[in-house]
Amino acid sequence: MDEYIHKIEEAGGKMLMEKQTVPNVGTMAAFEDTEGNVSVIMEPVEWDKMFNFSAFLLFLNR
Repeated sequence: MDEYIHKIEEAGGKMLMEKQTVPNVGTMAAFEDTEGNVSVIMEPVEWDKMFNFSAFLLFLNR
């Protein structure tokens, strides 16, 4: 994510919300581009680190 934040700033974008981690969701940041459009970039957490994925699959197949 740091690489993309750097590219956004290099291209003239303005970070509106610095990178922050949302537990069990991922890392996100918001920015405004040079035309005033606001966007969010996000890097989700890895599923296998959140919980036992096989247990989740068993739950879904009930």
